[in-house]
Amino acid sequence: MAIDEATIEEKDLAWMPATNDVNKGALGQFHVMICCQPQLTLLGHNAIAMYFCNDTEAFIKEKFTKKEDHQFLHKLARKSTGEEKKWKKEIVDFGKGSR
Repeated sequence: MAIDEATIEEKDLAWMPATNDVNKGALGQFHVMICCQPQLTLLGHNAIAMYFCNDTEAFIKEKFTKKEDHQFLHKLARKSTGEEKKWKKEIVDFGKGSR
């Protein structure tokens, strides 16, 4: 039977993932990373993924010429960690209020 002659039900029965490796997509990569580092947050995972995707290391080596550049980046990282804690607290507080 040709694919274009199949019914919707037959096409649904024939569906299979594009690859045989469930860890190839972004969600699969997140799953693997969380298994290795359970304390990792989604924000942290996204930062790591973007670091490697954007070749951030090469950018930092080329553009960060002063100690102040690194200090500024560390300050931003600490601030974002505080935002993550604040966001988690809001979620917990919301959950307590809905009971």
